Amino acid sequence: MEEKFDYEHLLFFIRSIYISVFFVSIILIIASTSFDALHIGLFILLFLIYLIVFGISPAMTGHGISDEHLILRQGILFKVEITWKDVQSVERADALSLGYGVTPSFRKPIISMATSKNNAVKIKLKKPRRFMSVLGKLADEIMIDLNEPDRFIEKAMEHIV
Repeated sequence: MEEKFDYEHLLFFIRSIYISVFFVSIILIIASTSFDALHIGLFILLFLIYLIVFGISPAMTGHGISDEHLILRQGILFKVEITWKDVQSVERADALSLGYGVTPSFRKPIISMATSKNNAVKIKLKKPRRFMSVLGKLADEIMIDLNEPDRFIEKAMEHIV
């Protein structure tokens, strides 16, 4: 059975608002020109898909801990299951050093899945692993943020081999 751990979703709501304002602006520009209904319909469809994938789906997901895996999710595009035998440590992090969202570091073997700079947790792997959903980035450290980092760390430490 998987136990869920939420993270701050404010970033995705703000992003959704920005995207929506941009969308309405584009629709107003398109409506004032001679585009036909097919083009406007395709634009609206693409916008809705983008909004669901990058705005709404991340706001409805959370990380998880099961007996077999540490499960990290951010929307429908990013899901990683890491077996406990591959995890070296899970601990509080001083600060997140990378950007928001799923962000690889190009200088260090680190991936950040952060939506805020608060409540940071560092997951250290025993050996580097390739993350295909982050452009094949090879990393041995993952930075995340959680609403309850201490409870997450406590539950994770129960499973680390």
